[in-house]
Amino acid sequence: MSYKQFVTDLNDFYKDDSHKGINYEVGQTIVRDNWIKNGRYDELIDFILENWDSGNCDDFIQPLEERLIAESHIKKFTRLWRRIIYFRLVKFLDTLKDFKKVDINAINKIDFSNFNMFSVDSYKDSKRVLAFRRDFLLKGIMKFRKGLKSLGDDMKFTELDELEYGATNFDKTKMVLKNWR
Repeated sequence: MSYKQFVTDLNDFYKDDSHKGINYEVGQTIVRDNWIKNGRYDELIDFILENWDSGNCDDFIQPLEERLIAESHIKKFTRLWRRIIYFRLVKFLDTLKDFKKVDINAINKIDFSNFNMFSVDSYKDSKRVLAFRRDFLLKGIMKFRKGLKSLGDDMKFTELDELEYGATNFDKTKMVLKNWR
């Protein structure tokens, strides 16, 4: 329902003639900021998790993250990031299953700096995809941990440490999807 409401609010935004030329992504950030200002955190989290189901929402969620941390909304922050981690873990494990054996040193040396997750061309080399998705997951773990630390909630660090170890070392036993739903 939140997705539909966000789109409705975005459409209402564009009904104002003065907003006609505004880029869609800018319009989204304006609606997002209005929802944050109005304390519609749960709805915004739902929208984010429906709209960015690959976990690639870092730029869009930054103002929400900052607000949730500033206002000590540990449960909301955790719900947001657990699901983002889940999405990233699904993609990583999906790529990892195509490999019988992984040479960690070789993967660590792969340059994926210009990897574009929205371009089909970036997905031609499966080892490069694996390296990118591992890094993307690890960066998510780092952001989640940093936010939890700011919130004073270090209870989940053991779980994050295990997932981080699993991703770093390609240890599937440490990367259990059901733990992140």
